[in-house]
Amino acid sequence: MDRKKELVDDLAVSHVEATRSTQTITVQKIKYATLQEKLGLSIGLYDGYDLGRYGADTWLLQHFSGNANIPRSTKNLSFTEECETRSVKCSTRQHGYSVDEATRDCLWLRFSDGISANTLKGELKAWKVFTQWWVNTFRGMAFEDWLQSPSGLDQYLQWIKKDFRPGRENSYVSKETQILRLSPIYQLYHYRHLLKVGFSYPPFRGLKGEAVVGKMKKRNQIQVIEEDKWKALIQAAWARIDLSEYPIQTYVDYWTTKQSEFVSLPTRDGKNPSTSTVTNRKKAFLLTKGYETYTELELDIILFEGAAIILILALTGMRQSELSGLSMDCFQEKKTEFLSTNYGSSFLRGETYKYSYLPEGQHHIWLVPQEINAVIERVNQLNQHRREKNQRLLSSANGNSDPLVISEAIKASNGLFLSPGINAKHHYSLQLVGTTINRRITRFIEYSEIETAEKITPHRFRRTLARFVALSPLGSVEALREQFGHLTADITQYYMQGGDDELLNWIAEDQSEFQKSVMDMQVESSRPKHGGLGELMANEQYAARDFKTAKNLKTLQKQIGTGMEVQLNAHSVSVRPIDKGACSNNCRLNRVQCISCENCVITTAQLPFWEDQLQMMEACEKEGIVQGLDKVRDLVHQLKEEALYG
Repeated sequence: MDRKKELVDDLAVSHVEATRSTQTITVQKIKYATLQEKLGLSIGLYDGYDLGRYGADTWLLQHFSGNANIPRSTKNLSFTEECETRSVKCSTRQHGYSVDEATRDCLWLRFSDGISANTLKGELKAWKVFTQWWVNTFRGMAFEDWLQSPSGLDQYLQWIKKDFRPGRENSYVSKETQILRLSPIYQLYHYRHLLKVGFSYPPFRGLKGEAVVGKMKKRNQIQVIEEDKWKALIQAAWARIDLSEYPIQTYVDYWTTKQSEFVSLPTRDGKNPSTSTVTNRKKAFLLTKGYETYTELELDIILFEGAAIILILALTGMRQSELSGLSMDCFQEKKTEFLSTNYGSSFLRGETYKYSYLPEGQHHIWLVPQEINAVIERVNQLNQHRREKNQRLLSSANGNSDPLVISEAIKASNGLFLSPGINAKHHYSLQLVGTTINRRITRFIEYSEIETAEKITPHRFRRTLARFVALSPLGSVEALREQFGHLTADITQYYMQGGDDELLNWIAEDQSEFQKSVMDMQVESSRPKHGGLGELMANEQYAARDFKTAKNLKTLQKQIGTGMEVQLNAHSVSVRPIDKGACSNNCRLNRVQCISCENCVITTAQLPFWEDQLQMMEACEKEGIVQGLDKVRDLVHQLKEEALYG
């Protein structure tokens, strides 16, 4: 099938449910409707509310399919607001395809892809810069004529360097900002089959933005949390969870059962209580619970929330946007019976957004220890009254309520982590935002008096978990890929073609020296060699110089010679002779093949895996399945002997 037609069809299908009304814009209308027809169309509806007309000055950043734009936000997109340069405003007197119409077309296509609020606002700024340049440079020229024969792009490269803010006319913006300002150019080519007119050929000879603006300053890598500090944080967090039941119950009583008594219970003379009486009742209640002030109780709750957040982030490596989107029933367990052996696993179910083109995110699970269930139960105990408060407010909401706040409150009705909502004008308890998550972590660390070299951020927990897995003899990059929600099945594609490059480079750098030390130990020592390659090494058919490691597979594949490509697995050290072709990876289906495979060395580090494998195979033996059982028994025996006696 023609790829161009497939792209158009896929996009069209994705909008079918949201475009049942003829008054809503669609991919087809973007391309074929006139500007006059588009101006009156809605960019989408949410719960019956219009998110903005195509020609309106403001678009609400709420996805028309019924799901909030990620990250969830009440921000909007203002085409008339002065932001670095002129506004972008449609004119009904324009003829042909104008730069203003192209701006709205491209931003709607990006909007319908579920792009985050911050990204979309940044791209609107870029379009304003591009529009100002094009109008100044090609005044009087038809925009569609320019698209068919673009010129002056080299001038635009100079234009995007300028800082348009008042008082900074002689300054230049960062290269990251310059790359963002190139997005209109690339979108006019990327969406060429969906727009009325677009670039026929890739701009800048097909080069990416990084290559066009030049080499950027290397960012400092996110640092891992020191192991002793990480352990101290986890221990402090668990200790706080253990002590949290009483403060949580007190807090819930304060805001539920006792709250009505504070306010509605009449005084001894039968009158309604005054403000001072209500205050005194609250103080008396807190004193009976061991708190002199409400601030002390609130601090205990904040510290509990910080501890819960730290434990979930540290033990799963999830992103903070994924944490805020967890539901109250996210913890689940699965029991699996394989022949006569039972297996159990615990996980958190949620949504991930990083590599998903779906605005509602993509379903994902994170493996967790069973003990995390106690944390989830305590968080639910704390937030249940907040959910009930939301339901009461929603049932009494009138037509004057902000529709975006209402929609966020509906989403929060099933959320795990919720804000108190006490000081908010709308009083709803909404899902935690990134700033609140950061504040909870910072407050907990300050109170715990754990000193760290740098500020602890949510992403540092992710980085630290990656390092722990990378340096573990049983660490599996494939398992980590599943835990972190990567979409591709081939880890090589991540190194070579993108994906979570940052994370995978972390792992590769950390594993490189460890892998080399494993191989050096096996090659240079007189210890027994296991696996097919181990036997060849024992016969001195390979030497240490034949083994090479690199920071990533791309670098390794550039090396020429008879070296080895090393990959650490949970069940073996897979060593692939470059000059003999890559390992077939059949061991993914049958691990026993690695025992005699000439690409694998098995060390005592992999003993736990093979003990589990033997247990499973012995269960199979009862059913008459014995293939490879003797090989595994011999291997486990040899590894145990080596582990005991060296």
